Amino acid sequence: MASTPATVITPNAVKGQPGSGDAGGALAVTGGLGDTNQAGGVVSLTGGAGTGTGAGGTASVTGGAGGATNIAGGAVPITGGAGNGTGIGGAVTIAGGTGGNSGATGAGGAVNVTGGASNATNDAGGAVVQAGGAGSGTGNGGLISVTGGTGGATSGVGGAASLVGGTGGTSAGAGGAVNVTGGTATAAATAGGPVNITGGTSTTSTAGAAVAVKGGVGGTTSAGGVVTITGGASGTTGALAGGAVSMTGGAANATSTGAGGLATIAGGQGGGGATGNGGGVNVTGGAAVATAGTGGAVTVAGGVGTTTGAGGAISITSGAGGTSGLSGALTLATGVGGTTSASGVITIQTGAPAAGAGAASGAITVQSAAGATGTTSTAGGASGAVTIQSNAGGSSGTSTGGAGGLVSIIAGAGGAVVTSTGTGGAGGRITLLAGAGGATNAVTGGAGGIVTITAGAGATGSTTGGAAGTVAILAGAGGAGSAIAGGSVTVTAGAGSSTAVGGSVTFTGGASGTGATGNGGAAFLIGGAAVSTAGQGGGLQLTGGVGTTTGNGGAVQIAGGVGGNSTGVGGAVSMIGGAGNASSTGQGGNATVEGGTGGGGATGNGGTAFLIGGAATSTAGQGGGAQVTGGVGTTTANGGAVQITGGVGGNSTGAGGAVSMIGGAGNALSTGQGGNATLEGGAGGGGATGNGGAVFVIGGAATATAGTGGAGQLTGGAGSGTGAGGAITITAGASGAGATGNGGSASLIGGAAASTAGTGGAAVMTGGLGTTTGAGGAITITSGAAGSTGVAGAVNISVGAATAGNGSNVTITGGNGAGGTNAGGNVNLVPGNAVSTGTPGEVQVNSAAGLFEVVWQQIAVANIMVTAAVYTLFMANRACRVKVISLNCSSTGTVPTLAFTKDTGTTAPGGGTNLLSGTNAAFNTTANTRVVPALTATVATLTLAAGDRIGVTVGGTVGTMINATVSILMVPV
Repeated sequence: MASTPATVITPNAVKGQPGSGDAGGALAVTGGLGDTNQAGGVVSLTGGAGTGTGAGGTASVTGGAGGATNIAGGAVPITGGAGNGTGIGGAVTIAGGTGGNSGATGAGGAVNVTGGASNATNDAGGAVVQAGGAGSGTGNGGLISVTGGTGGATSGVGGAASLVGGTGGTSAGAGGAVNVTGGTATAAATAGGPVNITGGTSTTSTAGAAVAVKGGVGGTTSAGGVVTITGGASGTTGALAGGAVSMTGGAANATSTGAGGLATIAGGQGGGGATGNGGGVNVTGGAAVATAGTGGAVTVAGGVGTTTGAGGAISITSGAGGTSGLSGALTLATGVGGTTSASGVITIQTGAPAAGAGAASGAITVQSAAGATGTTSTAGGASGAVTIQSNAGGSSGTSTGGAGGLVSIIAGAGGAVVTSTGTGGAGGRITLLAGAGGATNAVTGGAGGIVTITAGAGATGSTTGGAAGTVAILAGAGGAGSAIAGGSVTVTAGAGSSTAVGGSVTFTGGASGTGATGNGGAAFLIGGAAVSTAGQGGGLQLTGGVGTTTGNGGAVQIAGGVGGNSTGVGGAVSMIGGAGNASSTGQGGNATVEGGTGGGGATGNGGTAFLIGGAATSTAGQGGGAQVTGGVGTTTANGGAVQITGGVGGNSTGAGGAVSMIGGAGNALSTGQGGNATLEGGAGGGGATGNGGAVFVIGGAATATAGTGGAGQLTGGAGSGTGAGGAITITAGASGAGATGNGGSASLIGGAAASTAGTGGAAVMTGGLGTTTGAGGAITITSGAAGSTGVAGAVNISVGAATAGNGSNVTITGGNGAGGTNAGGNVNLVPGNAVSTGTPGEVQVNSAAGLFEVVWQQIAVANIMVTAAVYTLFMANRACRVKVISLNCSSTGTVPTLAFTKDTGTTAPGGGTNLLSGTNAAFNTTANTRVVPALTATVATLTLAAGDRIGVTVGGTVGTMINATVSILMVPV
């Protein structure tokens, strides 16, 4: 025990007696024991009051110093008195002295609770521990409250309460930590104590006091201190979540209209140097460490609005760029997927409105900001690009690479109707709209932005390349409830301004590959297929734009692609009506090329419809053909007709539109002939009796009271310079290859009169008009040549049969000479030549040959032939042939005989070749009976050349013959 006395009292000091081989003497200051129901006596340690400008005296309670060798200093406990029964323990109060009350600025005295400083080489400073008293039973542990002093009544700020870690050592010691930790629970299933840091409550219109948690300021070259708010770790048993961390702005008072307080997470400000970056803000869900645990979600949700108030907005804004720096990038990225799983989905979605009044859901806008106005530059800044792009598919070592990610822009479906009486909402629209060009005060307006929809290119493969991606623009299907049309797809180019043309719309097939035979991609415009029971397929219409006032309507041009630069043929253009269904009797669809309707004014003509083959541009290339072909018929059905019809004339005096088929003109600088114009009937079927199709050129029928039917005209092309006019050939079809197939007939038939007394239409064949010294065009009618053993076709010119009245004449007239002494034209009848000893053709009249007679007639009894006399009866002035020799006389007595010879050259009369098959011919002994002797069968003998003569030798007894006549029928050859 301590040495006696335990207490040493000297002037101005009371202290325990120093120990002598034991502890120092204790010093106890205890208030007096209270009487029944009275409080214990107070113990006060009070420094002396200062006077004048002197400070008040310090009241110091100090534990004793430790021994010299590793002994701790003495503790200083300040303990409230223990309560008795149900009384509470006595409070311990350490209060700074009250500030002076006479001056304006006398602050209250501070209270310092400071751990003892270490004087050792490397030991820690003494801790300061404030612990509430332990509760018992169900009583709570004692509260610890650190409260700043109350501010002055006028405008004094309440005193701050600071928890500050100790200053680090001057060499390398870090500053002391500040830990604010809730109490640890010890009983089963009880929560640890919460930690609340709350700003002070303000009054009336002053904002609540802020709560700031800041990391320490970094040294000259080190980073600022980190601020970490971490939820508590979960328990070790069961699927327990870690403690949540919430940052919640203060709630506005329930009776006011004030907004809730903001919750802000901001990165630290960058240093003032050239490259000091602003601090980042990371909001990261907790990482899963379980075998198949999901990573913690990060949720950013705006506050819920009430009644007509909008829900709280969420704004994610990157930092503004410096004077010439880019603004900060903004990235929304899902976490990396596992080795066998996809990466996470990104969903940007507005909140669904509550049911009731049918409010629309909020819009979603993805847009870049407008470019900056160029106040110090000649050009304004471009608006930033907006890119929606999925990433490339992953590579594969041995199998199939992953597909590129799908990008879908899908408008919302229209709202359904619960009852059966309303109308469903329309599906949401999707608009791809490029920005308008700049215009204000511009000399040249800026071009509108381009809209490009491009499918991905196929990748290059070692053996087979990947297919290029398809671009599909599909209108929505009509609703199933009734006959609703499918949605339209409209592609409209921009309107031109002032006198500029409207923008073009181009559908272009993809370019071919660079290999030898890769074809360019086709471009299809296809009407929608009908899937109903009897619906017709959707039409396909290409319509040029409407012209205004004197402007023409826009042309519609369908042009095949340009052929390759070697021997490539230009691409064909086909207009094909839809095929009838294979299981139905429906006919194939029509293909119509029709000029536009003329304007409503007095002289607006209907538009022309052209079918023009492509022009050749090579050295010797021929122009492309233009072909209109009817569809192929099947079994017994006819092939499709091809009809080219001129437009109907106006309702006053307008003539029907002409139909012209004109072959292409030869080049003006070449010797190439004009192109043929061919009207050809279709080839007959391959069966036994399939006839070739006929070709008709028919003038339009007149419908007026006394109108003339339209003429049918075939006109060859006009010659140029010394070139002849083009020929016109009308050729009937060749017969089939069988034994008896005849060639087709060629007919020129005037139109039949259908009126009461109308004249049938004439058939006129007129050769072309010659100019200056050129002859008029000849007309040749030639029958078909015979086959190997057949007879050549006849040429027949016949007048139509009369049903009443006289038969009509047949007139063949040579051309009249005109001017001076010019001769008239001949009428030349030329029979056909025979082969070898065959009989040549002859000119016949009513199927009988012979055009003139050689006659000797006995004009008197005295003019009688003399027996054995020889006469020259006829001399030819041109080639001619003997057809018939006949004899006749009126006597019945003796009759002579006559021998007829062809005498040529200097042969004496009667010395030539016999013309008869017999030696001579005798007159008939019956009076007035004609004798026709048979002629020689040798045609050459019967044919006389110019200068040949017919000699007659008289034989027998002439007697008294009277009225003798010898007649020889001749035909020119």
